[in-house]
Amino acid sequence: MKYYQLMTMLPALPETPEAPPMALAEIWPLVRQSMEGSDMQGAMAVMEFLDCRNLESILQGHDAFDERAPRPRQELEEREDLPEYMNEFLQTWDSGAAAGPYAFDELWRAYFANLWEQGAVLGSRFLQDWATWETTMRNALVRDRAARLGWEVEPRLLEPRHGEPSVGALVMQVREAADPLTGKRLLDMARLDAISEARGLDPFGRDAVYAYLAAMLVLDGWAMPKETHLAELLEQLG
Repeated sequence: MKYYQLMTMLPALPETPEAPPMALAEIWPLVRQSMEGSDMQGAMAVMEFLDCRNLESILQGHDAFDERAPRPRQELEEREDLPEYMNEFLQTWDSGAAAGPYAFDELWRAYFANLWEQGAVLGSRFLQDWATWETTMRNALVRDRAARLGWEVEPRLLEPRHGEPSVGALVMQVREAADPLTGKRLLDMARLDAISEARGLDPFGRDAVYAYLAAMLVLDGWAMPKETHLAELLEQLG
């Protein structure tokens, strides 16, 4: 299905990390109104990034909740209509099997695995390519930090690893950045480039919508206070 009206209605996004012209909280309702069926399933797979962050916050007893996420707090707290991978993680959490310093790595491993699998089921090249790039980048950052700090790396690696694009130069740039915020900017610039490359040639297809949402997840963070960027970067690096 083509999304001519939706994609012409959405504003052009900046190509560098900065606040977008519209907030994600305004964009997401437009996408939900325009997409349905299996196409909407792919959009939800992208946006569940925010659900997973909220679920992690809830399980840790934190008050912070990102209202931009597709699922409200009550739905996560009461575990209503959650995707299978979230339910499976919650079962391991309730049983005590998910514990220790790497407990939530399993949740993120499941999120990215689901993103790739949804791409395979739906025939979305973007979802598969984006999941591959993002997991490769995150794994490379974890390996680099583990090597410098003496961490055990294997429990922290994400799946799936369906081919690994070269990100060694990016990791070195982030390591040598003058400060954490500069490193965050380098990472997000690379993310935007990877999203643009994976988007494909059809500006009105569903992959274009998925790519737009993925880019908004990157850009919308730059409308938040600098302290948020630093916290996210430190969390990403382990």
